[in-house]
Amino acid sequence: MSTLTLTRGPLTLTLGRGGGVVQGLRWGDQPLLWEGGERSWDERQGRRDPATPLTCSARYSAAYPLLPYLGRLQDGALRFQGQAWSLPAHPLTAPHALHGTGWERTWAVTAEGPSMLTLALRHAGDVHWPFAFTATQTFILTSQGLALELALRNDHGGPAPAQLGWHPYFPSRGATLETRFHHRWDPDHRDLPQRRTPIAGPQRWAVKDTDWDHCFEGPRQARLNWPTHGLRLAWSSTPRSPFRGAVLYLPRNADFFCCEPVTACPNALASAEPGARGVVTLAPGERLRLSLALQAVGLAP
Repeated sequence: MSTLTLTRGPLTLTLGRGGGVVQGLRWGDQPLLWEGGERSWDERQGRRDPATPLTCSARYSAAYPLLPYLGRLQDGALRFQGQAWSLPAHPLTAPHALHGTGWERTWAVTAEGPSMLTLALRHAGDVHWPFAFTATQTFILTSQGLALELALRNDHGGPAPAQLGWHPYFPSRGATLETRFHHRWDPDHRDLPQRRTPIAGPQRWAVKDTDWDHCFEGPRQARLNWPTHGLRLAWSSTPRSPFRGAVLYLPRNADFFCCEPVTACPNALASAEPGARGVVTLAPGERLRLSLALQAVGLAP
């Protein structure tokens, strides 16, 4: 079965094995995530995702995992401990590679209960990522929302780099976003994070008036508000790294926006100091974990 459903009280979570995606999260009839992701956005601009069939793209889901790296990787150039690899360019971002392998592979169900489910992906190492790993996503419906843990175990015979992230879509209509980030990474002409700029906090943005596709650093939490309800998004990672933050993707005039918890800055693997930008080096058998909590506010049980 490619589609799986969990329920608890008023909450319904729908998952897809293709890409390890969340297809929908609802509180009764109220969608907490934007179902369909970038599908209508692409259609309005007269384009479709060139990477996968229209019905299969993780970008047309409500949320998907980012691993073992996230965002664009400059020219697909991977360098680690004196070795170099050339990863295939992604059709959406050529000549850059994009978002790792998890969002375009099929996941298996490895554990299931009344309100929890674990998906797993075993990667043997290939041209898209040379290091073997096992990734898991454990989804748990709580009394107020969703708890999610992403984990990646290094199955390679030696050290391997790792990053994790989660790419949820939220409805943009009437939305505001509140954070206390203290730095923003401004991109260069190739849409790669280049300059770290201090910003004053706290910040409160009306989504309809904002046009962002930036990585931010600061406390691992955000508040998302709509006229009828709110969501609290909080996250943490183990082992800890010098980096903490999220990618904010708020395209102007879109019906969605994204607040993406991440363990590293995009393109960190191509930087002179990947560790300072959040890349974790895992020993064989060691795991990197990203834990998230999405809590509904103002909705009656």
